[in-house]
Amino acid sequence: TVLEPASDANREFCLAAVAPRDFTIGRKDCTITFHADQAVSRLHAILRTEAAAPAADGPPPPPPLLLVEKSKFGSTVNGVKVHAKEARLAHGDVIGFGARRLRVAWRPVCVCTSHVDKPGKDLLERLRGKVGAHVTGEWSDRVTHLAMSRAYLTEKLVLALAHRVPVVVPTWLQALEAALQACGSPPDARGPAHTPRPHDRWAVDFPCDLTLRPAREKLF
Repeated sequence: TVLEPASDANREFCLAAVAPRDFTIGRKDCTITFHADQAVSRLHAILRTEAAAPAADGPPPPPPLLLVEKSKFGSTVNGVKVHAKEARLAHGDVIGFGARRLRVAWRPVCVCTSHVDKPGKDLLERLRGKVGAHVTGEWSDRVTHLAMSRAYLTEKLVLALAHRVPVVVPTWLQALEAALQACGSPPDARGPAHTPRPHDRWAVDFPCDLTLRPAREKLF
């Protein structure tokens, strides 16, 4: 996530950790490109990631991530100039290139399923490895998203709303795959395009509001 300058603040880049890969940073023709910044070299640095280790019971721990220096202008990690050719990065570190400041964040995806139809299950199974997502039918405090083809009033849905976990349709994983391929911003899991429509009976009998409200945490 870009912290500075203000013109680029909150701009995000999704980098997949499903296989060893180099992501280039620079002023031209890079994975992460900052145009018109003369303090950033054409190829300024490389972010080198390994594949995240599989985890059977939830999201995996952060994989190794290295900053490989390629510029005479140098880079910083948490405000300290990098003097070695490589620097190991951790979740929350702030890296600097010229006037640019970016925060590194590890965001594992753990999708819990509830009332997912067969096409949705097939899609989740096909994409889980491509995007590095953990898919499970069991609820836990590690769940980051609840997938439903249609919204039914289930125990898992109540838990998701209480813990402010986004409720998404399975095709949200397709949008995530596209974002990872483009190294762009992650898809908005809270947007209407990725929110399941309520089951017909529920829509008649109860108001269906899947927005994430902090007040719901006080119910439990």
